Amino acid sequence: MGAIPFSGSGGTFIRGDATGEGNLNLTDAVVILDYLFRGAAPPACLDRLDVNDDGAIDIVDPIYLLVHLYAGGPPPPAPFLKPGTDLTDDDLPCP
Repeated sequence: MGAIPFSGSGGTFIRGDATGEGNLNLTDAVVILDYLFRGAAPPACLDRLDVNDDGAIDIVDPIYLLVHLYAGGPPPPAPFLKPGTDLTDDDLPCP
């Protein structure tokens, strides 16, 4: 019928907002690092931590965030600034 299937995650979030507080700051990078290297519990929406939207959560994500915040690097891909859904097809859940 001409419908286009949706392939992104279902929940709304701000990319890089690891704390879920609605803004990006140093704490978000620390939360991602805690998840990666100290075994901190993951948030319900793992897509929040995928700052560069490559479908994986790794060391590049907190670095990308820090470069954006403190060195004038590019902003994270959408959804950014306002909550939205991820239109990128990946395996990171966001209920």
